[in-house]
Amino acid sequence: IIVDPADPDIVLACGNGFPPFQSAIYRSIDGGSTWEIVFNGTARVQQIIADPADFNIQYATINGQGIVKSTDTGLTWAGTGLGLSASGRIELTISPSNPQRMYAAAQSALSGGSTAAFMSDDGGETWQVLGPEDTTTTIEWLGEQGWYNNSLAVHPFNPDIVYVGGVDMFRAEITTTVRDKPATVTGVSEEGTDVFMDWINAGLSFLRGGLGTGVEWFEEHDGFPMDFSIADYRTVEIRFGPGKKQMAHRFTVPPNSGNGGDGGAGVVPADHLYQNYVEVPFEVWDVDENRQLMVSFRDQERDGKWNLIERSESDPVPGREYIFVNSVTYDPDNPSADITTAGGHGYKTIYCMWPTLAEGATFDEAALPESKLTINYGTIEERVSNIEQITTNDEVHVDIHNIQTFSTQSGSFKMIVATDGGLYSSKEEANPGESDDDWSSAIFGYNTVQFYGVDKKPNTLNYIGGTQDNGTQITTVANPGPDAIYSRKIGGDGFEVVWSYFEPDLVMGGLQNNRLRRSTDGGLIWNDITDGLDDVGDELAPFFTRLTGHKLLPRTVLTLGKSGIWRTNDFGETWNLRPMTNKWISGDVITSAHRVEFSLADPQIIWAGGGMTSDRNLHVSVNGGISYRIATNVADTIGSISGLATHPFQDSTAYALFSFRNYGKIFRTKDLGVTWEDISGFDGGEESSTGFPDVEINTLLVLPHEPETIWVGSEIGIVESTDNGESWHLLDGDLPAVSIYELIAVDDQVVAATHGRGIWTTTLSGLQWPIDVVAGIEDELNQNSFSIYPNPADLNTSLQFEALNPGPMVLRLIDETGRVVLERNYNNANGKNEFALNTSKLANGVYIINLQQNRTKISRRLVVRH
Repeated sequence: IIVDPADPDIVLACGNGFPPFQSAIYRSIDGGSTWEIVFNGTARVQQIIADPADFNIQYATINGQGIVKSTDTGLTWAGTGLGLSASGRIELTISPSNPQRMYAAAQSALSGGSTAAFMSDDGGETWQVLGPEDTTTTIEWLGEQGWYNNSLAVHPFNPDIVYVGGVDMFRAEITTTVRDKPATVTGVSEEGTDVFMDWINAGLSFLRGGLGTGVEWFEEHDGFPMDFSIADYRTVEIRFGPGKKQMAHRFTVPPNSGNGGDGGAGVVPADHLYQNYVEVPFEVWDVDENRQLMVSFRDQERDGKWNLIERSESDPVPGREYIFVNSVTYDPDNPSADITTAGGHGYKTIYCMWPTLAEGATFDEAALPESKLTINYGTIEERVSNIEQITTNDEVHVDIHNIQTFSTQSGSFKMIVATDGGLYSSKEEANPGESDDDWSSAIFGYNTVQFYGVDKKPNTLNYIGGTQDNGTQITTVANPGPDAIYSRKIGGDGFEVVWSYFEPDLVMGGLQNNRLRRSTDGGLIWNDITDGLDDVGDELAPFFTRLTGHKLLPRTVLTLGKSGIWRTNDFGETWNLRPMTNKWISGDVITSAHRVEFSLADPQIIWAGGGMTSDRNLHVSVNGGISYRIATNVADTIGSISGLATHPFQDSTAYALFSFRNYGKIFRTKDLGVTWEDISGFDGGEESSTGFPDVEINTLLVLPHEPETIWVGSEIGIVESTDNGESWHLLDGDLPAVSIYELIAVDDQVVAATHGRGIWTTTLSGLQWPIDVVAGIEDELNQNSFSIYPNPADLNTSLQFEALNPGPMVLRLIDETGRVVLERNYNNANGKNEFALNTSKLANGVYIINLQQNRTKISRRLVVRH
């Protein structure tokens, strides 16, 4: 977003949205009250900046395409940027002391790595790539993450010095030496083709991954491209429009070929079988020599022609009409004998591409507009620079997203850097940030920490939470106040945490991908507990490490991975796997959408899963995880869940949360997943009839002391219902409108993990959780008269309770593993009852006593100690 410094009513912003895909530059002349679109992008418009000396001059970057420029305060835009070649995201900055000097950092292969830095001395018209003095050195400016961390700032007094921030920060000082780099693809431009043709990301260098060289395409296949040399490369135009057509080599692939045996992805070159020479609705030209070139294509649809279709995410096989440009002079009458063989599409193949039908477009080969796609090949100038890396993770947290410079005295300045780990500032110097002691972290007084999970130490004001890039944070001092300083105890990204309620010396957390740690001294010392937990690491566990415990089970914790659900009954000493094979993951991938939760009402009931699709369902266990059954899907096309919650008293009730636009957000089951109802009011429509906002949601809490009240953590704060989901409104309170990832009740507090404003708490009169759990909807058992004495028990104990209605009753004693070790049936329990329980042969430990009469269940905690 940019604002005219002379007229704050003039505002311009760029943004992206989908589905359907939309990217544009918006302009307002009334301070943002109304907007008009002044530029529509066919790819993501990701940055807009203005000349610091002249707001009339503005620049915007388009992912994978380049730069557009306006000279009339953003009213009209035109392409610019000769020599700036990018395959993905581009970021710009302008020198404050010389606005003609600009710099860019981009996803680009021009420097030999995955990212490159560029400079311009003519206001962005032409560009040179920056390179080190040593031509054998490759600078990975953005640490192979240019799509994610990409930022620049120019020295405020010296236009020849630029700072480039990616994973770490580089300082480059420009020299006057210019040299030519070896010839390469310098860029790809679309001129009118975007109205009917888009691109599928195949991991290639241009057009959002949809176009690359033949060398890229065939890099895993020895001998391809065939008979190829660097001299075959040309600047090529693919021309569409009235009268534009030529003959092409048509190839098909066997329907049982490829990685999946379905004729889709991964078909080896030799399985591309030549069929015939057919007409296609475009022409391929070598611009350098003004000659037409041969072309080949894969006829995925087997309909005898090249076409574009709308692809479906649920069926990735169709729509693979790849184009292969062969550096062979075109003959309209005779196909090339070198191409008309199995795998011949790879003969002298200089460019390959995977186009698809643009969203909302139709394909009519007889009515394509006059348009062309240009692949530029040639040399590019490289400006020699003195380049040094000036930060590492020891001084400034990795992943730099913004660099700002400030000066309070002549000749010196300081930098403030925004990273995944927070803000860092340098000393104010002539050349700041170049030594280790120049940097300090601005972590206090600027509360923007992003928490994913939270828990509370019982009967204290100590909290623990897992955070984005700031590890797991905990307060361990006695009776800390709101200004207490948290200690970082586990590095990396922190996620969900468990603080044992009845054994508060036990605390568990972890890093990404199930790299779990625990403390047995209240959070002071932490140790690895992944021994025996096989699902650890990028391919085996979700990035968001999931942990769930039950307040009545002090040593039991669940997590999950690709193999299934893991359970420990000794707080991480050992782990046991319950394999999940059916409807558990999509393909071969475990995602961060997967969750596992104990029922608050009954620890024998466990919910787990990652979504509702054709190959994923939620799963529920009613026997402590010994076995699971597949719950019914609301629909097989919804997608991943964004949260999973249970009811504090109704053991058969659970909530599946979703965050799709114009779709139901909360589906509730009252029968363990047999049926579901949308309680967010969308009911198949695009707008809620009950006031629920169309926003992302992450967590849900039914208030134990007021179960008609439901709080939902969303991206704009807490959405509240006070009538059990009949109607909704934003919670009226002083909690900021911030994304909330987790809501829990502990003791008399509700604790919120916010993604951007730290941990928040509220103390509610009448709340006390956990209480010994009562699950049910009828008042058949008087929970207040249920007692166990003695507790802890040695040789025996006595259970006393009152049944308000006569009827049969079942008593179950369940150990920490979820195993039922004792079950007794009573035919006619009525009024006051007392049962004697022999505990002499029970092992030391924690047990759950369940009493069930009709539809009411009471759970109590029993400790056996000999």
